[in-house]
Amino acid sequence: MDATEIAGLESELADFLSEFNDCFGRSEPREHLRTYVSGQLSDLERKSVEPMALAADMPPRTLQRFLELVEWDEQRLRDKLQQTIARDHAAPVPAAPRPPCDLQFAGRLQEIRPPSNRATTSLRPRA
Repeated sequence: MDATEIAGLESELADFLSEFNDCFGRSEPREHLRTYVSGQLSDLERKSVEPMALAADMPPRTLQRFLELVEWDEQRLRDKLQQTIARDHAAPVPAAPRPPCDLQFAGRLQEIRPPSNRATTSLRPRA
């Protein structure tokens, strides 16, 4: 992806990050998280705090303090992220294999018998 494509995903990124709002006690850290993640996804040559903050018209010290001092519920954020990944990216459960077409289910998983409307022949020689 290039920077233009990433910029087009800004509203989707905001929606995704809003799922973690309750991991922060105040609104400012939520905005700082958005700034930090946007900076990581940007086309900046250096992905350190100072260039990311300056690109967002934010004093670098503000973003540094966010990363150093702001407390958030790390366990809750991790759990929510895992749940989100499981919800959005889980592989579909494969369908159970089907028995061959000439077999019918007889009511129990262990018992499969040929269809009753089929003529059966004996392979024994006649005496």
